[in-house]
Amino acid sequence: MRGFEALDVFRRSRCWGYPVILRYVSCFITHPPYASAKRVREVLCGPQKKMKAITVALVCVAGAYWFGYLPFRPADVSHAQISINATGESNKSQIDGAVKADLARLKSWNGCRVDAVRYDAKRSATLLAAEHDVTASGGSSSISTAIDEYGMDNVIYPSNDISCRAGSQNSSQDGWGSWYAWNPGSARAEHGWIFIDEGY
Repeated sequence: MRGFEALDVFRRSRCWGYPVILRYVSCFITHPPYASAKRVREVLCGPQKKMKAITVALVCVAGAYWFGYLPFRPADVSHAQISINATGESNKSQIDGAVKADLARLKSWNGCRVDAVRYDAKRSATLLAAEHDVTASGGSSSISTAIDEYGMDNVIYPSNDISCRAGSQNSSQDGWGSWYAWNPGSARAEHGWIFIDEGY
């Protein structure tokens, strides 16, 4: 193939760039003028075709991870910030168990991340009293039932900050609460606590 024909192949190859120019020069050095147009294209564009295939493969892997794995993996609880305001060392030890039980349960929030777990004894007591008042006026509440069964001092309310991702959308559940009752003898207990209910 004559020089101007090879140049025309180069012009139509759609793989311009400084490295390509070097490959074009190299093509004439390493291949005689009668080299086929197909061979010139292979020399000029071969590496770019490989890079395109690699790029497509990487995009597929990233898509599978982002949309196929992340939404279904157990919630990440490893970076949760823990804040406990309890009274007495023995009570704090129990609350530590409640936090562990809470984090273990929240792993079922697939594709999410638990950012924080908080417990404040005064706030918990206030919410417990409010829930118990619901039944006094004729309402019903699973929390109030738990208070009657286990005692006011054995039911707690830790709250959570949770971030979730669905496709390209992010959502957060800040202050999401969970109710637990202290009953270490129960077969359902996790770290001495049984789950009662959750919500705001």
